[in-house]
Amino acid sequence: MKKFLASILVLFLFIIILPKSKAYTNSPLDYIEEFNIIVSSNDDATLNFDYELKWKVLDSTSEGPLEWVKIGIPNKHIDKIVKISDSIKTAYYYNDKGSTCIRLDLDKKYYAGEVVDLHFSFHQTHMFTIQKEKDVEYVTYEYIPGWFDDINIGNLTVKWDKTNVYFDDSKDVDDNYLIWSASLNQGAQTSMKVSYLKDAFPNIKESESYEGPTDNNEWKTAAFVFLIIFLIIVFFSVLDRIFRRPSYYRTRGFYPYGRRFFYRNYYYGVNEKGTRKVNPYVSSGGSGHSGGHSCACACACACAGGGRAGCSKKDFYKGKIKIDDLIDKID
Repeated sequence: MKKFLASILVLFLFIIILPKSKAYTNSPLDYIEEFNIIVSSNDDATLNFDYELKWKVLDSTSEGPLEWVKIGIPNKHIDKIVKISDSIKTAYYYNDKGSTCIRLDLDKKYYAGEVVDLHFSFHQTHMFTIQKEKDVEYVTYEYIPGWFDDINIGNLTVKWDKTNVYFDDSKDVDDNYLIWSASLNQGAQTSMKVSYLKDAFPNIKESESYEGPTDNNEWKTAAFVFLIIFLIIVFFSVLDRIFRRPSYYRTRGFYPYGRRFFYRNYYYGVNEKGTRKVNPYVSSGGSGHSGGHSCACACACACAGGGRAGCSKKDFYKGKIKIDDLIDKID
């Protein structure tokens, strides 16, 4: 029973610690040479997006060839998804555990060294917010292009039609577009902001403004945080009881019988036969031993803003020690 409890506690410790580490990999499966996005607005404040990626396969052995990918999009309110490049067999909305994506099924399997052109477009609503300063109302868009936790992007370029734009934070501009560009490592993001006078959108529907987190999602987040804090307190409380030397009263039978399980044996010399004496008022269970090791590894696969099929195994600490060793340490 004690070893089972120790196993549960060790696994819980891994669950608490591992999410703090980003699942970046030193051996990425793919590389995005170019990621080009063109954005234009409509008179109802909805947006048209055109995505084109030059996706290079680096590894088709460990996880197999590239057959489909997920590309992050602003939110679930999309329609008119159009596949443009011949390499795309089907393109459709895909909710990957809360991450909003467009999934592209490819026309064939792509192997290491091959570059596939992924070109598609879609119509997006619910992206703007409305601010008012004095008597002037502004329609503002804040946009973070889809990013990739396990893939480097050689060059990301976003071009936003500058017609009627009142304010922006772009780094460059040409005759037709506001331009943002960046080179992004795994998990890195870039953001942009564009504002218009509300009068630029005569058919705007304020009901289609950006939807922030719902009350339900906020409640779930708060409940999850509370649960984690509670479990951490319980975890360390139990560890303290496992390792702490019994106090004066507990070693003399004054501790409630049902809770003696958490306390280890303590030995007091030897008897006349040379056998170590055990305090009779402390529950049995054997002596502990020093040594032991720790390890942490996980299989992480998520679509934060995009990715390919498959789940790469990542050993964050490069440990090769068995969990049993740590459990034996506790036992």
